[in-house]
Order: sequence, then structure tokens, then C-alpha cells
Amino acid sequence: MDLPEILLFASEFDVLSDDQNVIDGGELSDSSKDLEEGLVDVSLVEDNSEEDEETTEARGKVRRYVQMEKTLARGMMTKVMLKKEIWDNQERVLLFRYVKNDGTRVRAKCLCKKDANGWFLFMVRLGQKMYVVKKYIAEHSCLVGTFKNRRATGKVIANKFFDVINGMPFIKPRHLKAMVRKELGVFISDKVCRNAKAIVLRKLEKQFKEDFLVLNSYVLELKEANPESTVTVVSKRQEGLQYPISQRIYICLTPIREGFMAGCRNIIGIDWCFLKGLVKGMLLVAVGRDGNNQMFPVAWVVVEKETTESWVWFIQHLSSDLRLGDGLGWSLISDMQKRIIHTVRDLLPLIKHRMCARHVYARWGKRHAGKEIQLQFWNTSRSTNKVDMLMHLDRMRGLKEGTSAVEDLLENWPIEGWCCAFFNDVVKCEVIDNNMCETFNGVILEARHKAIITMLEDIRQYCMTRIVVKRENTAKWKSSCGPRICARIEKERAKSGKWQVEWSGGAKHEVFWDNLFFHAREGYVVLLENHSCSCGKWDKTGIPCQHALAALAFQGLDPLEYIAHWFKKETYLKAYQFPVNPLRGRAFWATSEEGPLLPPIVKKMPRRPATKRRREPMEPRNKSKTNISREGRVMTCSICHTKGHNKARCAQRTNVNHSGGIIVGREVRYGSAFITASELLGPNVRNLECRDQKGRKRKVQGLIQ
Repeated sequence: MDLPEILLFASEFDVLSDDQNVIDGGELSDSSKDLEEGLVDVSLVEDNSEEDEETTEARGKVRRYVQMEKTLARGMMTKVMLKKEIWDNQERVLLFRYVKNDGTRVRAKCLCKKDANGWFLFMVRLGQKMYVVKKYIAEHSCLVGTFKNRRATGKVIANKFFDVINGMPFIKPRHLKAMVRKELGVFISDKVCRNAKAIVLRKLEKQFKEDFLVLNSYVLELKEANPESTVTVVSKRQEGLQYPISQRIYICLTPIREGFMAGCRNIIGIDWCFLKGLVKGMLLVAVGRDGNNQMFPVAWVVVEKETTESWVWFIQHLSSDLRLGDGLGWSLISDMQKRIIHTVRDLLPLIKHRMCARHVYARWGKRHAGKEIQLQFWNTSRSTNKVDMLMHLDRMRGLKEGTSAVEDLLENWPIEGWCCAFFNDVVKCEVIDNNMCETFNGVILEARHKAIITMLEDIRQYCMTRIVVKRENTAKWKSSCGPRICARIEKERAKSGKWQVEWSGGAKHEVFWDNLFFHAREGYVVLLENHSCSCGKWDKTGIPCQHALAALAFQGLDPLEYIAHWFKKETYLKAYQFPVNPLRGRAFWATSEEGPLLPPIVKKMPRRPATKRRREPMEPRNKSKTNISREGRVMTCSICHTKGHNKARCAQRTNVNHSGGIIVGREVRYGSAFITASELLGPNVRNLECRDQKGRKRKVQGLIQ
């Protein structure tokens, strides 16, 4: 017969004496009876915070032993019930051997034969599923199985640590090994950890699929709690399947949409990330920027894969919700994906599409590395006027191989998309990267490991709580604008002390500084009424620059009165004035007429998801322990004898099939240099090495050019 599941593990229970740890005939031992009848001092089992750790641990062992005796004295029970009690009250894992194991009885002893009076368990089988424990000795003094235990299999670890792996599906094997060592007292391998994790995830797969069965009901509940919200589910039917297959779901809640339209600037960042649960897919997000220069999630959509079709569907819904029209007066920032570029160009032809400068440098920097080139690139991208932009480009050209780097940069990546000097002044946002989307993707990282409805609920609850927290935090503001805006003004104020101001009448001021080292004067024109400075920074950001602050100090004016209205406290509160309503539990959801859905059939895209993290061009790579890197080594070609390349990439190398001529020999000194018949026309004579008809080597004199 198969080994009973209850004997996978057993436990050690500390007892008061040798005759008190035996259960015979399904009755409580004397120690347990005394505890039940009140003959034993209960304070030995109760907690006392003033006692030391050893006393607390000892009382815990007594408590577990008594609980175990009570359980085994109940009489008949199933294997599942008994195994759960043993696991819940075990002290450490142990190995045992079967003395008798037939269809009617099971007798097991400790694996250590020297421990004759040690751990013992005798059971009798009644019926098909019921067992009766006739005798149980909990004492176990040997150390067999302390370090390596063959019974600590993946299935056992999965059952014991099911809740842990369920709560942390991304747990690493080394962390799980440490937990098993602490809880069970045994060492396990990485393979056992991976098997245990796979078993748990397979059990959770059923729950992941059940979420799609009630996905339409969740949509109804979401619309009922937040009326006029845009929640759209797209599905398709496939032959041979009972229910339609879910493809996409788009969510844009009314409170979030209205708050964004009322208190946020006209700039949106879009990005995507992978779902990390059992049901794979992609999460597309749209994130705005609030009055404190922090992210403001707007909409999110789950798709089966990131394609042009999914981006078109997402941007169409986003444009309809935010009333973007043709994109006039709006700005959008994304990475360098061609799918996004083509979709935005077709659907929003008048929108100002920015490219994330970090992604631009990640691609361009692979071919043009160097600290100085990197510095000039970022100075160019942050330039708020064309004069500074051209100055930094000229400095880049003056570097080693800088001319080719600038030509490559301007030819393949249009500067209008990643340089601040070309950004729209109306938006009042100078960001050159898409970090607000990356921040949101990082916040929901844990949610992306969960089932579809649980993930969507975590995102909704995060947005719901965030609105309340941000609105309450405004009571702590010490001025009429946010803390980030005040910090930025103070940073600019620290730079404004060197500037001299001359008033030309009205709101016009000339701000200048004499550079005595270069014997030059640097000057700017500040127009206070227009909230403008010729440096362009005030125009792009909406926050006074150092030149404007010098002019405001000259006139004795408050800088906070000259920031854009987007950064005022009143506008900030408009963005967080609409609360997201909570949802009821799944038991209260109405049944949707659309019926159940099935999880999407996800096709893995090429090289996605990447298992190895992408490193920046200047970031050091992991060094191999066995191979020596060629980085920093100067190669010398064995054909042309020049440095910088080897013979594999030499332009003078003869084709592999030697179609350039008939090989008649090889140079003696440079054995890898072939000599063809067409080369025997020059005045120079060198020693050649060739083979005769019998294949023997011989030296000849040849004329080569």
C-alpha cells in the first residue's frame, strides 16, 4: 500500500518525564489530564512578559505537546486532520522507518536504531479514510535528519509554506531555504525550493483562471460604485471553447479623470510593463503630473501583448476620455518604440510628442560612450534655449570622435523630441524623461504578481488612498504652493545673488553678470508681466528662474505670486477633490449578462520578457570567472599590421573562398597573409611559403606589390 501522507513528518515534543509523553489507546496522558483538571499550575503554560526567552520557549513546547495529546486522544480522524495537527505542533522534522505497513495497520519508529525507546507511532486503519492512533511517543533525542532529510521534498515544503509562497510568489530560493532551516531545522537544495514554488503556483493557477470567470461581474460593480467610469472589456470567441477569451480591459475611473482635467497640466506619459503572475500579459499605463511635480495615474489597461493594435485601442480610449481631439495644446512623452510613434502620429497629429531622453541616450550611448560625451548630451537635453543647446553641441563636437557622435545623434533622433528648448511653453513642464510612468510601474510591482481582479483592485485601492492622503497633506503646507515647488524656488534663489539688475521701465529688467575671468558679460531680459525670461527656463517650467528671482528681489515682490497657476494650492486641491468610491466584496457582485470569460492566450514575444537586466552603456558588466575579457586590450591585425582590429575584420582580408585571386603562397613571416596571383606584380620580393604537388612545403621567391 502507499505510504500514508500523515507520516511524511513527525515532531519532537518536550515532556516533563519519560512516562508522561505516551498516549496509549487514544487517551490523554497523566500530564494532560492534570492540566485539564487544574492539578497542574496553569501559570507554567501562560505567557509572562517578564520571564526570559528560555522560559517562554519551554512553555511553548509544553503547550504544543498538550495540544498534540488532545488531538490524538480524539479517536478517529482523517489523514488530513491528523497531518495538519502534527505539522502545526511539530518541533523539528525527523526521519523514521516503517516496522509494519500493510492494509490495516502502520507502525513507525525512529530511523536511529540506537534510540529503541524513542519516537513511536502506531495507527490502525478503519474504513477507507479514517485512522485511529493507538499509541504515540513524542520523545525524540537523536539528531538523525537534522541537516539532510530526504522527506523534505518539494511537495512537503509546498504544503508547509503555502501561505508564504502565495503571499510572496517572487521569493528567492535562498530566502525560502533560510525559512525552512529556521522553521524545520533541515537544509534543502535550490531544486527543492523551485519545485515547492512550482507546486504552489500550479495550485494558484486555478484561482487565477477563476478571476476571469467573474471579470464581467467585476466591471459591473466598478461602474456601479463609480458612475460614468470608462471600463471596457474586449473578448473573442474561439471554436472548441465554452466561453469567450478575454483580450483587453481598459479602466479610467471618473474621479481620477475629472481630477486630472481640473488640476493637472496637459502632459501625459505612457508606458508598459509585464504582468508577473501565472496569467501573462502586459499592463499599459497613462500617468500625468500634478501641481507638486508628482505623478498622477490616469488610466490603465491590461492587454494580451504589446502590439500596434493594442496601442491604437488604448490611445483611442484615452483620447476620448481626456478629450484630446487632434492633440493641439497637449504634450505626450514615451519611449522610442516605433509602435507608439506611428500610433500617436496617426491619431494625435498635432500633439507635441516627446521622446524619453534616457531611452535616447541608452541607444545612442552604445555607439558613443564616454563621460564627457554623456555630460554634454544631458546638458544639451536640458537646455531651455537654442543658444545653450548649440553651445553644448559644439562642445560635444570638440571631443574625441565628437563630430561623428553629433551627426549620428541629430540624424537618427530628432532633437525636437528630446531637447527642452523645443518643448511647448503652454504645458509648463520641462521633463525630458518618462520617470513618472516608471515610478507608477514600481509602485504596483507587487500587484503585478497577483490574479487579474486582485491586481486591478490593488491599483484602484492605491489610487483611492492616494487621493485622500494627498488632500490631507495640503494642511501641512507652509506656503501657497507644494513643498517640491518651494524647494525648487530656494534652489534658484541661491544662484540669484551674483546677478545685477537694471530696470528699463515697466516690467522689463535687464539681468547681467560680469565674468572677469573671461572678460565677458552674460545678460538676460526678464519680463515680469509675461512671466518670461530670455533663458527660457521660466517659460518652460512656470517657476521663476534665478534671473527672474533677481528681478523680483529688485522690485521687492513675492516670487510665489509669479508662479504658474498649476502650482497653486487651489489648483492642486482640484486634482484631488473627487474621491474614488470603495467596492463591495465578490459575494455582492451581480451576475453579468456577458457571461464568464477565459484567460487570454498569450503568445510570447521574441526575447521578452528579458531574463537578464539591461545595463546602461557605461555600467560595468559582470566578469566571467573562467574567461578573460578583451575589454581594454589593443588588437593588432596580422594582415595589415595596424592596431585597432584583428584579422577577422580587416578590410584587406581575402574572401573565404579566395575569389579575389588564386592563392599561390603564404608569407613566411606573416603566416596568415595569403598571396594571390594578382599580387605578384610588385617590385618587392619576399620569401613565400607554398606547397608542391605532393603537399610538401617549400620556400619560393615571389614579387608582391
